[in-house]
Order: sequence, then C-alpha cells, then structure tokens
Amino acid sequence: MNTIQCPARLEVARLLRQARFNWRLSRLGEALDALEPIVRLAQEGCELIASPCEGEAGEALAARRQRWALGATRMAAQCAYLAGCHTRLAQLLNMAEQRFGEDATLLQIAARAAMDEGRIEEALAPARRACALAPRRARLLEWLGRVESRAGNIGAALDAVRAAVSIRPRRASLRIELAELALAAEQYDLGLAALGALIDPPCLLHARLLAGAGRWREAVEMYDRVIDAGHAAPAFQSISPTHVASMALQRPNRGLVGDADLLRASIERIEVLERLGDRAALQALADAELDDPFRCDAVVVRLAESALNMGDARRSVRLARRCRTGGQAPMAIALLSVAATLLGRPMLAERCRARLGVRDQSLLARAWRRGLMAEIIAAQSSCERAGADPTQSVLEPLLSRAADVLGEVVEHSPRFADVHFHRGNCLSALGREREAVEAVHEALSINPNYADARRLATTLQHAA
Repeated sequence: MNTIQCPARLEVARLLRQARFNWRLSRLGEALDALEPIVRLAQEGCELIASPCEGEAGEALAARRQRWALGATRMAAQCAYLAGCHTRLAQLLNMAEQRFGEDATLLQIAARAAMDEGRIEEALAPARRACALAPRRARLLEWLGRVESRAGNIGAALDAVRAAVSIRPRRASLRIELAELALAAEQYDLGLAALGALIDPPCLLHARLLAGAGRWREAVEMYDRVIDAGHAAPAFQSISPTHVASMALQRPNRGLVGDADLLRASIERIEVLERLGDRAALQALADAELDDPFRCDAVVVRLAESALNMGDARRSVRLARRCRTGGQAPMAIALLSVAATLLGRPMLAERCRARLGVRDQSLLARAWRRGLMAEIIAAQSSCERAGADPTQSVLEPLLSRAADVLGEVVEHSPRFADVHFHRGNCLSALGREREAVEAVHEALSINPNYADARRLATTLQHAA
C-alpha cells in the first residue's frame, strides 16, 4: 500500500479544510473539486496519514486512515448529490462499496437520490439496508419512514418512525411525522399520544386527529384556534388595491397572502359541524361570510353546499349567488340550480343549468345528492312523527328520483365514475341489483382504483 509522506499529508489536511469551508458556504462545486484528489487517493488505496506502525498503535492508525478516506468520500457524495451530479454520485457510491463495503450514510444518500428521481421502489432497498447497518440512528429511521410512506407502505413507515421516536423522544419533528402517519393509517389515538408530549403541537394536525377520533367538539375548538390565531389568510381571489390598507387595519393578525392551511381548516370545520348537526353554528358562519368583504369563495361554496344538505335552500341560494364568477363558479351555479328547483323557481334553475358545461354535470349530480339528502331527512322526520314507516313511504320514491336524475347525467357525461357509482348505489337500495351491477362495473372500468365502487361490487356479488 502506498504511503503519502509528510508534505502530501499536509496537503490532504488542507484540502479537507478547504472542502469543509466551501461546504459551509454552499459552494458545492468547489468543495467537490477539493475532495477529488483525496477520493482518488482513497480509491487507489493510498494511506492518508503517517506511515504504518506495528501493534495496537498500527491498528488505531489504520482505523483512523479508514475514517479519513470514508469521511472524504461521504462529503464528496453529499456534494455530488446536492449539486445534481448524478453520474459522479453513482461513481462515488460504486467506489465506496468496493473500497469500504456498505456504509449507512452513503446508502441513505443513494436512497435520497433515487427518491428525487421518482424511483421509489429502488430507494427502498438502500434505505432498509442503511437502517439495518445503523438501527440506532433516528435520522435514518425517519428517512426510511418517508420512503415507505411514499411507496404506500403506511404500516412499515409507522413502525420506522415509531422506532425513531423511541430513540429520540424529545425531537418534535419526529413526533409530528409520527402523528401524520397515524392520521394516514387512521390510528388516531396513537397520533394524539404523539402530539400530547409537545408543548405547542400543530393545531391543524391536532384538529384532524380529534375529528378522526370522533371528538367533534374538541376538533371544532382546535379548528377555531387555527383560524382565529391568524396563522394564515384565505385565498382572496380579487382585492382592490384601495382595500389593502383597510384590510390590514381590520385584520392585523391575518396576512394578505392566501394560505392553503387556513383554507383547509375552514372547510374541514364546516364538515365537522355538519357531522355534529350544529345548524346554529353553520348559520352563524354563513352570515359572517356573507357580511365579509374579503370572503373566500371556496369557503362560501362549501357553506352553500352545507346549507343545502341541512335543508336550508334559501340560505344556499344567498351564498351561491356570491360566487357566480371565479374558480368556484361551476359548483356555485350547480348548487344554485338545485336550490332554485327545490324552492319552486324553475326559470332560475334552468338559467343555471344552461350555464353549466358538459364537464360540470358531475358537480350538478353532487349538488342533487345534497338536495335529495335534505329532502330524505325532512321526510323521514315527518313520517316518524306521524308514526309511519319512512322506508316505504319516503325513501323509495326519492331514491327512484335520484336514480333518474343520475341517469340523465350519465347520458350527457358518461365518463364520470362518481355518477355511475352513486347511480348504482341508488339502484341497489331500490332492489334493482342487475342495473346496479352494470353501473358499478361501468364506474370501475373508468377508474379501476375506485375503492368505494369495488366494495359495492363485492357486496352486490355476495348478495347475488
């Protein structure tokens, strides 16, 4: 094995210092150039420190040489990865495997490079081998959890991140990632336990876990905290420049730039209130949005949909009329058409239907489902008060009407899997299994990954 004499060893130390300096300044190309001679010497098998010794001192010196060469190779691979030099990175990884064997850090870099290029399956093997080599390194386990999650292996991702949390229980980022995976796996109690150890957990994630666990009131309170704290502002679609100053004065705790988190929190809060059946809270939210000059159209349309679902067609019309232009206009017009029909205003309903295009027919079907559900609930309540059986007197004619409406939508827009699935649902409830099977199979032919349609098809097959 070649030995680098003292001047050359000093040069190696200088190059390492220069590479670390450039690394800290994000000069990745210069750092890679400084490391290139060292990596080449390590590849050729040269010793990077003093001449070899005998005995224990020699063994310690050999281990130190190995660390120097491996450390330089790791830094060079990291620089090549961050600089996007994929060819050079592949060469460094192959050389390191031949010279040093498998190394957990280099395997992680290989997994990250494969992930960035979208090769998820190829990233799994190096990420798993890295964790097998260093099972007590929390960052490797955290990264394995991300790779498994991207690959769709939520259970394996959950196990990896849970192991990382057991090693580093005080790291907040790990607990938040564990809670997110628990939410995806529908293990809400595990996610709530992970966030329970944090002083200030993410409110939106906490609210979603509470809603998933069925703790609706606590979830509403947490959503209120997200919105009232002003962590973000809804996506305002059109704001006059003259209103910017007044907005800053009226809402000093809310930014002027739209934020998706607050928008999602506002919509999810409406969904939770719907589950609770809290009409008073939904009406208060609707009135507040109607009076708000800086309202968010997506929230207003969701409130209009909720009002229609709760049987308040008049309020739905008022809300939908505020959003007849912009990105939410198709859904608003569909809701307006259904609400106008239910209120006995056929001319308004016809004008709205005329404005909807072929691609908007699925939105009209969704709006009709909302309106028909409100009629079903109201009719069931009246029948129960009168002592009649609502199944025969109410559900059958309404389900038949819903199937007919969805059949008309299918004629105009036959490539919407949702419409076929819901039509099959109605037909199944009416006892028309053969037509229901045809509708569900049509939905699956359009979207083979439609889980709800697949479950309904299985149910119909067992029933037959």
